[in-house]
Amino acid sequence: MAETTRGKRARMSLGEIRELAKLTRKHWGDGSVRSLLTGAGNYRPTLIVKALKRELAVRTAEEQRSFLAECAERGRLADLYDRAQAQRGDTRRAARV
Repeated sequence: MAETTRGKRARMSLGEIRELAKLTRKHWGDGSVRSLLTGAGNYRPTLIVKALKRELAVRTAEEQRSFLAECAERGRLADLYDRAQAQRGDTRRAARV
């Protein structure tokens, strides 16, 4: 998490917020950043960010490339989720599998 010289958390840039919205629309159930960040109770999202060998074994080369790219996008979404939650003062962080 980025820190300022005064020890406060740096705010997310507009570019990061836009990227969070774009990735949320693509990889999150209803596509809503609000529902992602304010899940009821202690809910936190679980995002698949790594491909298991058995998952890749049943895919064509093109499907493998696509799946690995999606895993990378979900990893970035998890990072942005963590930043947004920290900025909000929420202790929840994304689970990565």
